Amino acid sequence: MEKHFFPFEQNTEDILVRLYRHGNTDAHTHEFLELVYIVEGQASHTLNGQCSIVTPGNYFIVDYASRHQYKTPPGKEIVLYNLLFTPRFIDRTLASCHRFDQILDHYLIRFQNIPIQFPQNTIFFDEDGSILQLIQHMEKEGNEQKPGFAELLRCSLIEIIIQSLRKISPSDGSTRLHPCVCAVLDQINRNYMTNLTLTALSQELHYSPAYLSRLFTAETGESFHNFLRKKRIENSCRLLLNTHKQVQEIAQLVGYADLKTFQSAFKQIMHTTPKAYQKQNH
Repeated sequence: MEKHFFPFEQNTEDILVRLYRHGNTDAHTHEFLELVYIVEGQASHTLNGQCSIVTPGNYFIVDYASRHQYKTPPGKEIVLYNLLFTPRFIDRTLASCHRFDQILDHYLIRFQNIPIQFPQNTIFFDEDGSILQLIQHMEKEGNEQKPGFAELLRCSLIEIIIQSLRKISPSDGSTRLHPCVCAVLDQINRNYMTNLTLTALSQELHYSPAYLSRLFTAETGESFHNFLRKKRIENSCRLLLNTHKQVQEIAQLVGYADLKTFQSAFKQIMHTTPKAYQKQNH
């Protein structure tokens, strides 16, 4: 039997930290992201048909609409923390995200300035207990709700995400991307608002534009033009929701001298106009 749980009431901060004790559960899904941390006991956890044994110190992410369930040994229970949150808690521009990997390139989280390949059904291990301490701190802040508690919850959540990404990244900090592609990505992240062109970058890197274009597309899965356009629109969304600037000024701030070109690019990616996006998410 499938169940849907909706723990967030209207006008809440879209985040909840709770400690649970239970045995077997039915298969169910959620309309939010769930970080599960096993505190005590052992269970068989099935996520999207893949079964794993989870023990104290293990933690994992469950996406929207992902079916999962627990089975414990006869007469046994597990104790776990459920850290439930919607992506928009991190930033309102993430309101339409329904998968954990979709939030990893957000400007508040961006890790090493490269696209993150996050393996599904990853089970982490908290070697030193630092993740548990962060979760317990979040539980305390959420219960006490002192001034600024939401901001502290957001900071702790982002720290958990970044610490977790460190666990699946190469220990020497290297990447599997070609150094030239990394250099182009860094330029896009730093200078997306300027008249950035692949031709100019290829001259700086001493490669032909055609070769650099093929290399970038092969390693990122997107053309330089599309990647740059998405970065500009991502940052325009942030400005639309967090400032009182006019659409034309925002277009210029993210690298579009022509308003119509900006509006066309925005609609292609967001499937709505800047004004409608702003109104809907406010």
